Amino acid sequence: MILTLDVETTTSNKGNPFDTTNKLCYVGMKWLDIDNVDIIDYLTGNKETYKSYIQDAINTAEMLVGFNIKFDLHWLLNIGIDLSNVNNIWDCQIAQFMLHSQRSPYNSLNDALEEYNIPLKEDKVKEYWEQGVDTPDIPKEIIMSYLKWDVKSTELVYLKQREILI
Repeated sequence: MILTLDVETTTSNKGNPFDTTNKLCYVGMKWLDIDNVDIIDYLTGNKETYKSYIQDAINTAEMLVGFNIKFDLHWLLNIGIDLSNVNNIWDCQIAQFMLHSQRSPYNSLNDALEEYNIPLKEDKVKEYWEQGVDTPDIPKEIIMSYLKWDVKSTELVYLKQREILI
């Protein structure tokens, strides 16, 4: 089974997972061919229960898919998720880099969405961040909608890339 994932964090130093002032806020996960996106409110929920749930999903997955997935994986490592059994990872950002003959090293998710004619991400969350509002202070329905679309759209990009590369 293929698991697409994305995380949302606090925004100090661009959410850097090695900046000790940052915290993991939400984890979004979606299994390929299942419509539902699981959103885990890690910041305010039961961390041990959520860690177990995330670990079980990681252990079940045959492949992890993400966009700039090293960021997400660092955050999972930070909360104690064991990634030692992860054998297959598809980073849509790296695939875009390869598909464009290495001309643009940091393609954004919106760049990929535009290229594949997939609706772009909502800018509401970006507007909050630009106004200095940190992730935990963004209205929950807005950040959760944003995260759900990040996960779904990353999966759609993966499927387009897979058609081209495999």
